[in-house]
Amino acid sequence: MKHTILIFSFLLLVSCSEKPRPNDEFRKEALSKVKIQEDSLKAFTVLLDKLDDKFITFGEYYKHSHYTIQDSLEEVMIKKYGDNFLQEYSQSEKLQEELYNLTVSSIKKYDAKFKIHKDTAKIAEEISVLNPIIKRYLNNKMNLQMYIPEDNK
Repeated sequence: MKHTILIFSFLLLVSCSEKPRPNDEFRKEALSKVKIQEDSLKAFTVLLDKLDDKFITFGEYYKHSHYTIQDSLEEVMIKKYGDNFLQEYSQSEKLQEELYNLTVSSIKKYDAKFKIHKDTAKIAEEISVLNPIIKRYLNNKMNLQMYIPEDNK
């Protein structure tokens, strides 16, 4: 009986111990160093928690929502309008609007997979795009080439 209790206690202790989450490194290396308002931090944390639940890092999420979706939609538009799409795109409001609407719709669907509210996603995006610490982290971890004006001073 004592052995059973000991084994049960050990298993309970092990199962309750803090397991690393996919975004722990991002929280420690980037987000903790960013000065943002408490409500914005809460929104960003909600997003990270939802990604943790699906075992997705913020870098993977960001790269997919900002690069992979855009690239795949450009390919769709090239198939639809031909090889000259990219040249015509810069001069056609109709094509720009169509690609924009497709992109917004695709990102909404992607966020819905994680049950991320649009306002939460917007807050996280704004913080990410405006903050050099987060951009450096994403550039380093995800091999992105986000422009960081602060690095050119």
